[in-house]
Amino acid sequence: MQNGWFGSPEQVEHVLRTLGADRDEDGRFLLYGEAPFVGLDGDMIVSGGTQYSVSDEKKNLLAALHNTSYGLSVTVL
Repeated sequence: MQNGWFGSPEQVEHVLRTLGADRDEDGRFLLYGEAPFVGLDGDMIVSGGTQYSVSDEKKNLLAALHNTSYGLSVTVL
């Protein structure tokens, strides 16, 4: 089991935009490591192994999300 985060893709995108996360040539945010899980209802689960980058420096997405008032902290099985 590990710590995780549960919330909407829009919340994740807002955090990544605010932090100035790197994007690919099509404007999509670059994520590394474990891919977030997207459920049938569209909500996301992000685990501790998911990273984003700012100026090519990788950072932990879970830590960034936990520093916001968005979503919920969860345990990922």
